[in-house]
Amino acid sequence: MGSPGVLARGTLAMFNFDETDTLATINVPVLVVCGASDIATKPVASDRIKAELPYFERVTLKPGGQMALMQQNQQIFC
Repeated sequence: MGSPGVLARGTLAMFNFDETDTLATINVPVLVVCGASDIATKPVASDRIKAELPYFERVTLKPGGQMALMQQNQQIFC
C-alpha cells in the first residue's frame, strides 16, 4: 500500500495534467473507449478529445462505468 501523502499528491497532480496540445500531433487512428455512465471520465471528455484528433473513433459501452473496457470487453474484442 502506498503512503497516503504520496497518493494524495499524485491525485492532486492529476488536476493540473493537460496534454491537449499533444493530441493534434497524433497522426494515427485512435479508438477511444468510454463507459456511458462513467462518473470519473465522462463521455463528454471523449468529445473534447475528438475535437483535437485528426483520426478518431469513439465507442461508448453500455452499461459501463469507469472500468467499462474491462467489464464489457466482449463488446470490443468479439
